[in-house]
Amino acid sequence: MLGGTLAFSDGSAVPVSALDNSGIGKVIAFAPRSVTWMKFLAAGTAAGRNVGLSEFEAYRP
Repeated sequence: MLGGTLAFSDGSAVPVSALDNSGIGKVIAFAPRSVTWMKFLAAGTAAGRNVGLSEFEAYRP
C-alpha cells in the first residue's frame, strides 16, 4: 500500500507513508485528541495489486 490518511471525527487528519508488505506493524504517532471515531483512507497501491488491512489497532500508551 502506497500510504494513506488517518482521518478523525474532529476533522483532523494524519498522513501515513507507505506500508510494508511484510506484515510487520507500522506505528503512527500523533498528538492526543478527543474523537468518537477514526478511519484509515488508503491512497493507492502498486499497479495491479489488490491489498487490504488485516488489522487496525489504536491504543493510548
